[in-house]
Amino acid sequence: AREFQAVVGNPSTHDLKAILSSNQIANCPISTEDVDRAEKIYGPSVLILKGKTTRRTPERVVSDYVLVPKQILEHNSDVVLSGDIFFINQLPFFVTISDTIKFTTTEFLQSRKIANILAAFGHVKAIHDKRGFKIQEVRMDGEFAPLRHDLSTLSVHLNVTAANEHVPQVERQIRVLKERVRALRHSLPFDYIPNLLLVELVYFSTMWLNAFPPKGGVSTNVSPRGIMTGVQFDYHKHCKLPFGSYVQAHEEPDRTNTQGARTVGAICLGPTGNLQGSYKFLNLRSGKLITRRSWTPLPMPNEVIARVN
Repeated sequence: AREFQAVVGNPSTHDLKAILSSNQIANCPISTEDVDRAEKIYGPSVLILKGKTTRRTPERVVSDYVLVPKQILEHNSDVVLSGDIFFINQLPFFVTISDTIKFTTTEFLQSRKIANILAAFGHVKAIHDKRGFKIQEVRMDGEFAPLRHDLSTLSVHLNVTAANEHVPQVERQIRVLKERVRALRHSLPFDYIPNLLLVELVYFSTMWLNAFPPKGGVSTNVSPRGIMTGVQFDYHKHCKLPFGSYVQAHEEPDRTNTQGARTVGAICLGPTGNLQGSYKFLNLRSGKLITRRSWTPLPMPNEVIARVN
């Protein structure tokens, strides 16, 4: 059915079924039932998606950021962080967790140089400052002692553990993160994954770890992510696609009259977490990260698995 659809010039599925049901081509062995089976097995035709996809008008975005509950801010405005570096497949990640709010951050480090670690900490501090929280102290092991002066200029006290000791709270959180990453990694059909996919896998696991109120947190109703970002997850926006699924992501051509494909094969890397409900994807053509609000999910072809591997 798919080969016949291409032979007759790639009409839409609706038009193809009309052609077959009205017997427009004599002695055609293809039936409308074959077309329906092809749709169920293969999903929409990739050729038609690449050639005919048009730009969709995005839904109107309503800004509904939630303020930090007054009681939580009053009693937890001074924050104590625990921080460390952990490795997955030899890739370093800087991780922090706050003592009471239990908000976890992870950031991939290009290297373990002081400048990179300070930049990652600066991002964490900016998140807290924006929501009215002040980081007073950071607890780390002896590896981070050279950061003491730089952190003091930010009015943050560095509390370094004794030799051969670690900060237990962040060590437990690292273990939880690695468990979640490992579980999700084994749900993917790939034997090997690029570093970009692994980094986003860590970010995805961190995002959902922050999405629900933890035991011992400051609230049983508001999640750490809700406190620190003001964004509540919406099923219809943030739960559309599983991590690692295959889609044809809609492209935005520079000019509509070109012969460039209107979609590109991509692997879902999870929601960005914004109000629009955008998702991140691994572009299988360029190997780079792209963000889209529009896509068509498809079954995972073997050639896609081979390309990722």
